[in-house]
Amino acid sequence: MKYFRFDCMLNQQHAAVIYKASGYCNYLASMYEYYFTPVKTGGVSSLHVYIGDKLPTDSVQVTTIADIFVKADWQLLETLSNEDINRYLLNNMQQAITEFAVKNNWDTEHFTTVYNTIVQNNFLFRHRIKKPVNSADKQIKAQIYFEYDYRNSGLFIDFRNKQGELINRIKFCPSGYYAFADVLGAVIWIDNEQLKINYKSAGESNNNTKHYWLVNINGDISFNDIRANESNPQALYSMGLNYYEGKIIIQDTEKGINLIKQAAEAGYKHAVNWLAKNI
Repeated sequence: MKYFRFDCMLNQQHAAVIYKASGYCNYLASMYEYYFTPVKTGGVSSLHVYIGDKLPTDSVQVTTIADIFVKADWQLLETLSNEDINRYLLNNMQQAITEFAVKNNWDTEHFTTVYNTIVQNNFLFRHRIKKPVNSADKQIKAQIYFEYDYRNSGLFIDFRNKQGELINRIKFCPSGYYAFADVLGAVIWIDNEQLKINYKSAGESNNNTKHYWLVNINGDISFNDIRANESNPQALYSMGLNYYEGKIIIQDTEKGINLIKQAAEAGYKHAVNWLAKNI
């Protein structure tokens, strides 16, 4: 087993707290997967935990997926702090998971270790990833850092001096590690102040991509498409949507609209239609 999914079931009477708890469940499931050491579970590869009033009747039974139900007290959750909501969810899910593991003769040590790690980290999921990369003059090291928890989510670049002291931490992507874990390519210094972070599309290598972020140590960031730089209208439109929606790059609606207008002026039909509907 190595996959986990934690889902809160909808109840309109408590929609607000369930919406919040659903986000926290996504974070907790990501932490569980990240810290969990795969263990033999008789062919079960994924654990799906439902939190709600009753087990869904429309769930499809799959032999490789184990379903567990956890009864939720939504009224209680409405009175708790954000951290205590995380604690409540994890404690109740952990109890159900442990009972299920014991019932199926699984080794519970791995589950306990993950639980303890999450609690010791105060439910915060934050790590540096990929190896640090030296600038050409060897004065600065850059490394990707992510936050993906109930307090914050994002991808950052840490710039540190030779002594390891943090010079600047710059957020270049609004979503955390699990949103872009598979698409982060090579981190390459352009000069001693600016670096390039490649964004991998399907079939692309770490070092050769059409899309990339540029991040300057002074805080300037941009998301780029080689084709857009060559005034390709389709690429300009796609770049404009990225800036307007703020999913890949920090949101900049004005820049997004300007790029879409450039695509429309070049005759790109989708850009013309988008402007007619949205501006």
